[in-house]
Amino acid sequence: MAKNKMKSHRGAMKRLHVTGSGKVKRNKAYKKEACARQLLLQVQI
Repeated sequence: MAKNKMKSHRGAMKRLHVTGSGKVKRNKAYKKEACARQLLLQVQI
């Protein structure tokens, strides 16, 4: 009888990346929002 195995979290696999040394890299939040706001300010000036 086979034992239950842990499933990899598919959402985390799409968002996080492991580097060669084993560190976990992730994207920082609100980056796009800040860029959009800066662009809007540049257009208004």
